[in-house]
Amino acid sequence: ENCRVIIDRKSWQPHPIFAWLRSHADIEQQEMFNVFNMGLGFVLVVDSQAADLVQAHLAQENLTHWVIGTVNAGERAVEIVG
Repeated sequence: ENCRVIIDRKSWQPHPIFAWLRSHADIEQQEMFNVFNMGLGFVLVVDSQAADLVQAHLAQENLTHWVIGTVNAGERAVEIVG
């Protein structure tokens, strides 16, 4: 409650299959996110003070990762920018 999630669409590159699907199926971008998560299979939400440590652990395990957004105080919502 009372949290607004801001996702930066430019922070990762979705697999090209999503652009192909959208162009052939006339699907709105928001619906692509709702149904397919645009290639993000797993998301960790961590305290901003722990983000660098978490990223270091993921890199040590050779796991591809991105910081895709923030969680802020505010009206409950998810906003996709970029």
